[in-house]
Amino acid sequence: MIQIFKEMNDQDEDRKWTYSKQPLDLKRVCFPAPSSGGTRSPKSVVWQPSNMSFGSVLIPNSGDGRIQLMRHLNRRFQIRYFSARLARDHKKQGVCSFEHADETGVKRVAYVILDRGWEFYEQGPVLPFEKSVYYQHRRIADRLTPAIVIEYLKTLGWDLEDEAFWKSKSEAWFAERASFK
Repeated sequence: MIQIFKEMNDQDEDRKWTYSKQPLDLKRVCFPAPSSGGTRSPKSVVWQPSNMSFGSVLIPNSGDGRIQLMRHLNRRFQIRYFSARLARDHKKQGVCSFEHADETGVKRVAYVILDRGWEFYEQGPVLPFEKSVYYQHRRIADRLTPAIVIEYLKTLGWDLEDEAFWKSKSEAWFAERASFK
């Protein structure tokens, strides 16, 4: 994934990123939490969890999860992705979501969001690991929760509750935008 980022970076003069290979430390990206409305230099970390034989995890310091980047990688390099927005208290945060796209670009999106009231949205074909019964809960905020998304990821082989998931097989790659406009 880092090689792909570097290739894209070399082709785009407006978005210069610096990359460094270091021991995994999520605090370098996610702590302290940015102030609301504040400008911050975009950062990300990429690693292969020590309990995984395939794939990489990307965690950015932006609330959008760099979803546009993931969509671009999917279109350009036919990379499958699963993107999730999780919070310890999704009801307080006002959102819980996931987006999945396969190598052909077929996309599935589902989320609950608090706008004027709770809303549930889904688009694309329901995936084999999903349990549609969850989406029928009376309380809309309970139709998609972090626990449900974590269950889906576990079905796909990604166990976020395993401590080894949060450790890297080797050093992690950190990316930071060198010039932020």
